[in-house]
Amino acid sequence: MVWVLDNSMKSEKGDLLEFKNHKYLVEPWEDMTPVQGIIKCSQIGWSTLAILKSIWAATYKGWNIIYTLPTGDGVIDFVGSKVNPIISNNLVIGELIKDKDTIQQKKVSERFIFYRGTHSGKASSDKMESGRGIMLTSDLNIHDESDRSDQLIIEQYESRLANSNYKGRWYFSNPTAPGVGAHKYWQISNQKHWFIRCAYCNHWQFLKWPDSIDRER
Repeated sequence: MVWVLDNSMKSEKGDLLEFKNHKYLVEPWEDMTPVQGIIKCSQIGWSTLAILKSIWAATYKGWNIIYTLPTGDGVIDFVGSKVNPIISNNLVIGELIKDKDTIQQKKVSERFIFYRGTHSGKASSDKMESGRGIMLTSDLNIHDESDRSDQLIIEQYESRLANSNYKGRWYFSNPTAPGVGAHKYWQISNQKHWFIRCAYCNHWQFLKWPDSIDRER
């Protein structure tokens, strides 16, 4: 994944991606395990990671990809404010996406990334029916904010992987409840944590609520 990790990629804000303050992302950037469950906090760069990895996978792996978010409105906001700026801020990516570039799908080289919501909108004009996904074929399904998505629709998308050798399913979300969404898959994973060293006592630990928090201070 050289063109992602060579310090030349820019974020949706136009800032160069850096890993000095995001060391916890280096191993996940390079992890292509087919089934992944990630429980995370907000604003750590994971969606940017997923966007760039999906474009890389479509280009160099030749995969079709389904990228889901909880709602159709969320897809519009996400693609408009994050995906499209990343494409326009990086010439190497812009050269790959010149045809069929819409909110709901991007043609990347000879493959496609489809963006879909899982919950139907209240108004018929806002609905993104789950049945539309039945027409798609996929090698990798990426479920952003999986805990807040319709779990039944996410399961239905698994059938779109039937003809793929990879059959990738990546779930990530802020956790909501035990055994729901990304946490369900994290429980049956190798359960990697990001450890940090206390500058005072040199003890290595991963942050855990409430054990790692001094609520008085």
